[in-house]
Amino acid sequence: MSQSDPAAIDFDFINKNNGDNFVFKTDYVLNSKNVLSGRWIYSSTKQTEEDTVPLRPDWLSTTSPISHVFGASLASTPSANWSNEARFSFNSFNEAIFPVDHTVNPTAYGLNTGATDPRLFGFPRISPGGEFNYMGGNSSWPLYTTPSKTYSFSDTATFTRGRHSLRFGGIGRYGDVSYYRAGYGRGRIDFRHLDNFVTGDVRRWRKLYGDPGRDVSQKSFGLFAQDDYRFAPNLTFNLGLRYDVTYPIKDSRNLLANYVPTLSNGQPSGVVQVGKGISQPYPTNYNNLSPRLGMAWDVFGKGKTVIRAAFGMIFEQPSICTFMFNGGGLNLNPSGLDRVTPGNGNITSFLHVQTDNTGINWSPGANIFPDASVNLCKFDNVNFFNQCDLFGVNQHLKTPYVFNWNFNIQQQVAPNTLLQVAYVANHGVNLYSVTDINQVNPALDDGFEQVGRPLVTNCPVSQGGLGFGGPCFPYVGFLNYLSNQSNSIYHSLQVTLTKRYSKGLYLLAGYTYAHAIDTATSNLAGVPPNSLNYTAELR
Repeated sequence: MSQSDPAAIDFDFINKNNGDNFVFKTDYVLNSKNVLSGRWIYSSTKQTEEDTVPLRPDWLSTTSPISHVFGASLASTPSANWSNEARFSFNSFNEAIFPVDHTVNPTAYGLNTGATDPRLFGFPRISPGGEFNYMGGNSSWPLYTTPSKTYSFSDTATFTRGRHSLRFGGIGRYGDVSYYRAGYGRGRIDFRHLDNFVTGDVRRWRKLYGDPGRDVSQKSFGLFAQDDYRFAPNLTFNLGLRYDVTYPIKDSRNLLANYVPTLSNGQPSGVVQVGKGISQPYPTNYNNLSPRLGMAWDVFGKGKTVIRAAFGMIFEQPSICTFMFNGGGLNLNPSGLDRVTPGNGNITSFLHVQTDNTGINWSPGANIFPDASVNLCKFDNVNFFNQCDLFGVNQHLKTPYVFNWNFNIQQQVAPNTLLQVAYVANHGVNLYSVTDINQVNPALDDGFEQVGRPLVTNCPVSQGGLGFGGPCFPYVGFLNYLSNQSNSIYHSLQVTLTKRYSKGLYLLAGYTYAHAIDTATSNLAGVPPNSLNYTAELR
């Protein structure tokens, strides 16, 4: 079909990207004992892309990210025995992603979405259903990061004396981000079929209420000491110890909230905002002490047969995004529902999902979506059709860590040929996991996925539950809960043959036989299909 046909819909939109990059690096010798180095990397791009399946160019997504990376280091050798390197780095990232029509008030389309914040302008996402593509831009946007900044300072000193080579030092990090991600902030409406679209019979709608903007920061530090001890001319031991602390994320206005079923005084709680029952969203771990051991042995002292072995324990450095933006987050929990009279919640921000037509108003000029105060995230002891989805973090959350160990033998089989056979393994412990701890129990499901949820079945019969006892929070729907249920294990046999020729030419051949099984293939495992059987995620 010709694109000049006025009845045609052009899906062949052109992605437009252009960028500017700049790199600067310099080294300056201050004197015979001190060298100063600096670097700066700058990147700026402009992008307009088809990141979904838009019907109009107005509904493409656009962004113009800008990043800066600056680093400086001072290398010093005050004496023959001492050396020191101090480093400072600063990273900045600024980005805003939104649909191309983000400057258009939805009332210009004849739709009143209730948006008064210009950041939420643009056509809402509306899907007619069936084989028809949806109208509007990507409902994950807008996203504003304005900007994120990370500061890091480290210092490492080395002292050599006799058979010992001592290294010790530390690192401190501070990061903050002004973050505004209003997924479904423009609203989203889905229809089952085209005839439902014509009659206005909504299958499901979603709307983000409140202000999702957060100014979040996080700080951490680490200390280490290491000794490379030459026990004999052909035997060296490596002994090290490291200590790390990463503090919980913090919002400048204390607008983070966590699910806490019971307070420290034993009183039932629920969704608790920082500063109104808890001092921080989750605990600080102060016991992250990790050893490092290693050995290198030249068996015959001729450099032809060398055995190496090592063991290490490494604690993960959790980031801000671990606790936010993961299908929800501590930033989107509707705080104020924990200790108030039902129906009078002090809601800061939350995502509401309605699986029927309730609340939608198609009257001309009327707000399509109901006001946040209209029985959302609340309950009346009888009906639970206005539950809110939450994200919780275990109040006894541990820092994940990984054991690494290896054993390898290097053998010179010819003057220019080296064969290495190695056993390499690691084991992840207390890795982050996310499960829905309020998943419906099929045996107790009432057909509407309400009473079957544990936080409803626990409630007294007078509140619509089954009287099982325990935490009773009927206003909670899905409750994605971050804890430490995941783990991993990896074993491998690695064989490498290196043959060196003349003029820098060499041949490298390798073979690896490995076996891995885990419940988390990345830093943070996703919510499993069945949270009631988490071990089924082993793969």
